[in-house]
Amino acid sequence: MHTRVYRFAFVLFFVAIGYLSLKPDPRIEQVLWIPGPMAQWFDRHDEWKNLLGFGAWGLLGFLAWPLGLEIPQVSPRNRRVLLGLVFFLILVVLEGFQTQLQNRSCDPRDIVAGALGIVLAALAAKWTRRHEGADPKITPADSSPDSNG
Repeated sequence: MHTRVYRFAFVLFFVAIGYLSLKPDPRIEQVLWIPGPMAQWFDRHDEWKNLLGFGAWGLLGFLAWPLGLEIPQVSPRNRRVLLGLVFFLILVVLEGFQTQLQNRSCDPRDIVAGALGIVLAALAAKWTRRHEGADPKITPADSSPDSNG
């Protein structure tokens, strides 16, 4: 059941990140659903938006897919890494799209901050799973098509 909740929250968070990444004005202060003082702080500390935003989104993703991407052709040990790389690719694409928007630009510092958030999210998810006793062990059986269901 937790997996469904995490996946639903992951999608909602992705919509929010997509909106914030692609809206014409980079200021968060104009967004009604983010409290004013928090929005002002994020507008003054731009990289923190990416670190915390992509970090929270990544954490939801790593908790939603604890075994990583369920691709039989990928070795079980690499599935979580591949999931993190997919998150990073989405970060780069969203940041790259900003070059097509007036008043926005692709800032390498934002990419680094977002990537750091994703890495910290992977570590936090691993810690969370271990302390909940829910860290799935990756075994050779996980690579069979029947175990990915």
